[in-house]
Amino acid sequence: MLRQGLSLAVLLAATLGLLVPVGAQQSAPQLPVFRSDAHFVTVDAYPLRDGKVVEGLTAADFTVEEDGQPQAIENFEFITGTEVPAENARRDPNTVRESMLIAADARTRAFVVYLDIPHVSIEGARATRGPLVTMLNALIGENDLFAVTTPNQPPHTMAFARKLVSAEDMLTRHWAWGTRGSIVRTPLENEIEQCFPADNQGQEGWIRDGAILRPVADVLIDRAREEQTLQHLEDFVIYLGQIREGRTSVVLFTEGWRLFNDDGGLTGVTGRRPPQCDQHLIRYANINLQSRFREILARANRSNVTFYPVNPSGLATFDLPISQRQLGTGNRADFALRQNSENISNRSSSMQTLAENTDGLAVVNTNDLKAGLLRVSDQLRAYYLLGYYSSNRKFDGKPRRISVKVKQPGINVKARRGYTAPTEAERTARSAAASAPAGPKGPSAIEAALDALSRIRPSAEIFVHATLGAGPAGKLTVVAEVSGPQLERGALQRGGTLDVTVTGAGGAELAKGQVGVLATSRGGVVIMDVPPGTTQASVSVMLRAVPLTFLARTDVSRDTGAVIGGPLIYRASPSSRSPLLPVAGFDFRRTERVHVDWPITGPLDRREARLLGRNGQSIAVNITLTEREVDGRLMLGLDALLAPLAPGDYVIEVTATIGTTTETRLVGIRVGS
Repeated sequence: MLRQGLSLAVLLAATLGLLVPVGAQQSAPQLPVFRSDAHFVTVDAYPLRDGKVVEGLTAADFTVEEDGQPQAIENFEFITGTEVPAENARRDPNTVRESMLIAADARTRAFVVYLDIPHVSIEGARATRGPLVTMLNALIGENDLFAVTTPNQPPHTMAFARKLVSAEDMLTRHWAWGTRGSIVRTPLENEIEQCFPADNQGQEGWIRDGAILRPVADVLIDRAREEQTLQHLEDFVIYLGQIREGRTSVVLFTEGWRLFNDDGGLTGVTGRRPPQCDQHLIRYANINLQSRFREILARANRSNVTFYPVNPSGLATFDLPISQRQLGTGNRADFALRQNSENISNRSSSMQTLAENTDGLAVVNTNDLKAGLLRVSDQLRAYYLLGYYSSNRKFDGKPRRISVKVKQPGINVKARRGYTAPTEAERTARSAAASAPAGPKGPSAIEAALDALSRIRPSAEIFVHATLGAGPAGKLTVVAEVSGPQLERGALQRGGTLDVTVTGAGGAELAKGQVGVLATSRGGVVIMDVPPGTTQASVSVMLRAVPLTFLARTDVSRDTGAVIGGPLIYRASPSSRSPLLPVAGFDFRRTERVHVDWPITGPLDRREARLLGRNGQSIAVNITLTEREVDGRLMLGLDALLAPLAPGDYVIEVTATIGTTTETRLVGIRVGS
């Protein structure tokens, strides 16, 4: 069941991301006039009476204050999605970039279904399918966007779409996505279990979890799962704040969290074990998830994200599954029942706190999931979009508080609570964009580099990257890398062999190559000569790692650079002595170092490099550039530590000059947690 849950988000994201639009897009919204001396703020307001949005209000009915100062409402609009179209009338964005552009429009309603896989049981997951699909079909309008995500999916890979048929199909086929209470473990959880085995007498490997005696491994795994989900939620709301100013409504299916704090009793667990086991013990014994939860609330308000937590399991008597109710191993039944009740109360309280502090609604303590989701749907059917130019003319990057009220009595207003003011640098960029000549234009070099990342399939078992050097005799370099999930399953524990076949037009074979792949690596590199004059080729890869075989292919064109060629990317630990492992998937962890080699045609007169964010702004990180010879080829090498970066997509920009010729190359990388 665990593998079903882990794959659900990947399948949904892949399916939603590949949908093709039919017909014309919606008309462009009327944008406010740009003013370089003031920041325009959009505020979504939901005036509610008896749980439903009040219609027929005018701008004169609203008052808006920023940090206590009244603001003049410049734009006013009532947006509704009640006219739900037929499925074949919905039109999807064609690319991830296009969906992001649509999502950035404050007039576009955006919904996210968040499936908290580790904190929903199989029974709860089964209960969500029918009511969730019914709610989405009744709620999503023609111009609305929605997405599905889980704690296992990096936020930047989330794809917004408009069609619901794919989501409905996936939820039908993968109804058992919840893994809470499952006996199947992730690799990390298996390692924790091996570190802390428990006997059958409630002695060795057991500890008090409140009033309940439980295996140490189970307690640590609960803590690890909560940390994973809350870390993902924090990254998730940060990402939404980066791509949208308008409200994002998140329907979060979870059974809640206990919000663990540090536990000195865990650090006192005795026994002989490997050092990495003590690292797990210290890490999860000293977590402070209540503090992280408060940070999520603050970030959600700054990012204009509203949560609607839903407990799909309804009313519960026991917090722990039957397999962990160890009443015969030193537990008193009355204490255990009391502790179970306290745990359930804490989980429910965390959901209610999340909803109340983000202007959402919690569906808890009820077995009528359909009625609960109907209440959520009633609050989301329509809203008022207000716009004003902030009277605070400072561009200081500081947080601002927003308060919205309605003059009519008996109306409770839920509205955007605040935002972060732009900086002077952002103001300059906006001014330049506003003064740029209008007209169609293709994606920028940065957007092209980021689009290359968006085309990488998260579900792929193997990644391939190829470069064909400039000049008639330029060599072909092929990198193949096994995906992280396959490595965790032991795909390369015995090593393997990488075979590469290169074909030209008409399928004629141009070259073949083979290299051994070590168990300590993630893949291999094959460098080959191809016939002079080859400008394009197709590369087929077969990596044999008994008993598995991975197949992939890619196309490659000859580089035309006069100074610098295509990049070869590697990962390594922060140590300068650590081996360089070839990368084809372009994804990294923050604990790693990225190394990039660009072939150069001769000694450089000038060289420089920057790391850019999605917005094109330079990020201050330490970058080292060196020129050296590698396998007989002159290379420009770059090294950068990723620890200072937040999870997300970035672009490495390098500029090199020989004589009067200057060239710039960009490569996108993805940094996880």
